[in-house]
Amino acid sequence: MEADLLIHVVDASHPQARKQIDAVMEVLGELGAGDKPTLMVFNKIDRIKDESQLDLLRIEFPESVEISALKGIGLEELKNRLADEMARSEITLNLKLSYADGKIINYVHEHGTVLKREYSENHVLLKARMTRSEAMKLRRFAGR
Repeated sequence: MEADLLIHVVDASHPQARKQIDAVMEVLGELGAGDKPTLMVFNKIDRIKDESQLDLLRIEFPESVEISALKGIGLEELKNRLADEMARSEITLNLKLSYADGKIINYVHEHGTVLKREYSENHVLLKARMTRSEAMKLRRFAGR
């Protein structure tokens, strides 16, 4: 399964929310996605009658986000967390660069992990992993 981040949305108001989480985690494991980074999102927090149920989920999933999609509660926090998670996720780049692109080559070496390097007469081919946010900074070198 190809994914930088899984978003696991849980109906936090459901009395069996924890069992539902376990069932989803089991299926993700069967699909080979059990080790993928996951953002736990507790929805319907406006409908929770027993706050202790949410407290238990908070303890077990301290990095979770709580929202009410219906009432718009927590959506800004969710949006910010998604942006943060995506910026931290790593991507693989395949770059064909001229030797005159020394600044880009140095930047990739300093801010990423070079997986493969091939040299030819006119260019260098780099295969590298780096965070999405660092890769986006490469744009500043384009169109110099």
